[in-house]
Parts: sequence; C-alpha cells; structure tokens
Amino acid sequence: MAGTFIGKLGLYGLIIVFLAPLVITPFMLAFEVSIIGQLLVYGAMTLLAMGSIWLSNFITSVVQARLGDSSRGNDIAKALAMIIAIVVIIPMYGLMFFLPTLSEMMGMNAFLILPSTWFSDLISWLAITFNGIGLTGSQILGFSTVLQVDMLWTSVLAIGFTLGTVGLALGTADRVFTIEAGVRTEVVTTVGEENLFLR
Repeated sequence: MAGTFIGKLGLYGLIIVFLAPLVITPFMLAFEVSIIGQLLVYGAMTLLAMGSIWLSNFITSVVQARLGDSSRGNDIAKALAMIIAIVVIIPMYGLMFFLPTLSEMMGMNAFLILPSTWFSDLISWLAITFNGIGLTGSQILGFSTVLQVDMLWTSVLAIGFTLGTVGLALGTADRVFTIEAGVRTEVVTTVGEENLFLR
C-alpha cells in the first residue's frame, strides 16, 4: 500500500505544483501574502493532497483486498480502482445540494464537518494572517465571523485528519491485508508438436 502511495506521489505532486499556483495566485496577490505565508499555504495544500491520496489509496486497497480473492473479483477490483474517482463525484454533488438544508435543520454550518473545509479555512487564515495590505489584529480577528473556526483549531483538524488517515491505514493493515500461500498450479498448454527447428 505504501509503495502504491509513493508511486502516485510523483504524478499528483506534479499536478499540485502546476495547478496550485493557478488557483492560489489571485488570492496571494489580493492580500499581498508574504513569502512565509505563501510557503505555509503551499504546505497546507500539499498536506491536503497527501492526506487525500493516502485515504483514497487505502480505500481502493481495502476494496481490492476483499474482492481480489478470486480471479473474477480481482478483475472487478482493478476496474473499480480505475473508476473510483468518478464514483466519488456523485456523493460530493449530493453533499453540495443537501448540506445547506441540513445546516438549516441543525442550526450550524454542516460544511464544517468536511476535511476539505478545514484545509480551505486554514489556507484562508494563513493568507489573511500573513497579509501585506496592513490589516490590523482586530481586522484579522473580524474574519472569524466568516470562517467560524479559528486558525488554531483548523490547523489541529487539518493535521489531525492527515495523521488520522495514516494511523488508520497503518493500524488496520494487518487485519485488512493477508498474505496467503495457497495451492499453486501451473497449466501448460501444448498447441502442437514441436518441429525439428525448435528441438
């Protein structure tokens, strides 16, 4: 599982390196974020990407381990690993449509339970805190009415999510994955008699 994760890091790392500036640069320019703030923002984005890749790798590995006991299940598991990203989009859009209604019923922002919200709030807090446009301390604290959770708690939740997913995967690996040496058979098929040249 760790090998698959490390193998995916190269590709996804390049995607983050090229796409993150496109997403973050307008935000950084608007608040004139310092170099330290920008490094922390990119660190938070990297932490989000690594935690998400690790979690998705763990889920697909569990599915493959459960389905891979038979040859048919192994084929299904390989196909499922390829389309799992598409399947994840459906619940995401469901959450986008139903969470506002759920928020009204609960009397709180239901988006606060999503790890992506913790990371986006952390990135927002970092950009606001390390601004270069002269925001005072009271003005920075005024953003807490919009972001609802302060910088300390978003940092704890974001780091806790990443460490929790890694700990969950490593802690349950011995129960989820088993290495069995079952009966091995080899089938040799002879198509025709060997001719003089092959002897």
